[in-house]
Amino acid sequence: MIKAIYTTNTGLNAMQKKMDVIANNIANVNTDGFKQSKLSFREQMNGVFPDENKSDFSAGNLKQTDRKYDFALEGDAFFKINTPQGFRYSRNGSFTINESGYLVDNNGNKVVGITGDIKVVDGKPDQDFYLASFKNKEYLIPTEAGFIDSDQSGLSRADNIQVLQNVIENSNVDLVQNIAEMISTARSFSFNSRMVNTEDDMLKKAVDEIGSLK
Repeated sequence: MIKAIYTTNTGLNAMQKKMDVIANNIANVNTDGFKQSKLSFREQMNGVFPDENKSDFSAGNLKQTDRKYDFALEGDAFFKINTPQGFRYSRNGSFTINESGYLVDNNGNKVVGITGDIKVVDGKPDQDFYLASFKNKEYLIPTEAGFIDSDQSGLSRADNIQVLQNVIENSNVDLVQNIAEMISTARSFSFNSRMVNTEDDMLKKAVDEIGSLK
C-alpha cells in the first residue's frame, strides 16, 4: 500500500512538471521568437517520471513592423547574442540601439556580427549578422536570453539565410493546443491526487484495525 502511494505520487510530480512547462509556453505566447517546449515521460516499475523537455524549433509567423531594427530570419538559423554569461542563440530579432551605438536585444545584450559586436553607423549595422546553425538542435539548452550551445549541438555558421528588416518572428506557441493540454493535465493531476487520498485513508484504516487487535 505504501508502494502504491509512492507510485501515485510520482504521477502527481510528473503532472506538476508538465503544468510548469505548459504555463511557461502560454506565458510566452507573445514573446517574439519564442520556441514552445513539450515534456515527455518515461514509465518505470515504480512510477512515471519526467524524461525530456524538448523545444519545438518550427518557425513562428512573420509579422511586418514599423521598427527599423526589427529583423527576422528566413531559414534554419539563429542570431548570436553576447551576454555576460556567454553567447546565447535566439530567433528574437527585436533589437534597439544602446547609448554607445551598439545593436542590442531586449535585455541590453549586444548582437554579434561576423567580426564582433554590431555597431550602428549612419543608421546601418556596420557588419553582417553572425548567423548560427546547429546540426543537432535537440542538444541546445533553453534560457530566458536564448539557447546555450553544447558540445553535442554541432555549431556552425549558417549560409544562404535571408535576413528580413522591419519584420519580426512571432512565438510558435500553439495556444489552443497548450490550453487543451493544460486542462487534460489538470484532470490527471486531480485524479492522481484523489488516488493518493484514497490510498492514505486505506492505510490509516489498516493501521487502526491492527491497533484494535491488541
